[in-house]
Amino acid sequence: MEQAVTIGLDLAKHVFQAHGADVAGHVLFRRRLTRARLLGFLAAQAPCVVAMEACAGSHYWGREVGKLGHVRGHLSEYGYVFRQSITHAAILIAHVDDRNSSLPESARVVLRRLIDTFTALEAQMKELDGEINRRSRADPVARRLMTILGVGPITATAITALVPAAGSFRTGRDFAACLG
Repeated sequence: MEQAVTIGLDLAKHVFQAHGADVAGHVLFRRRLTRARLLGFLAAQAPCVVAMEACAGSHYWGREVGKLGHVRGHLSEYGYVFRQSITHAAILIAHVDDRNSSLPESARVVLRRLIDTFTALEAQMKELDGEINRRSRADPVARRLMTILGVGPITATAITALVPAAGSFRTGRDFAACLG
């Protein structure tokens, strides 16, 4: 039997519908699967694109299906698959910026806006990291807290800014309960 390159998945609470198609879009299978059998069935399939609706359960199922090695990525609707993770964002950005790629201009405009937002957020995070580092070096309590293994600038400044004075706790356990 030919291998599916795309599996369409209709999500439900108890019974799922799976539809497999080959490269030409010909139906290879239509299966009714219970929740208990779904992941076993998908694990037996060769890695491929698994498309599903956007619903409350799709995030969970997307993670589970991804663990099985099936394709998940950005721009796959245009025939491009990029590895998942922030470390691969530069490759995706370069592709969007490449005028010779076959990416439609309408998608390029929207993606460029998202990339600009991402870049602005990165700059803001870098600025805030600098501010946190500056404050942690300037505050003697934060500096002392950072001598504790595992306590860095973020934890030290958060404790100095948000936690009541140490004297207000009877025991270390009370302090731990305050932290949650």
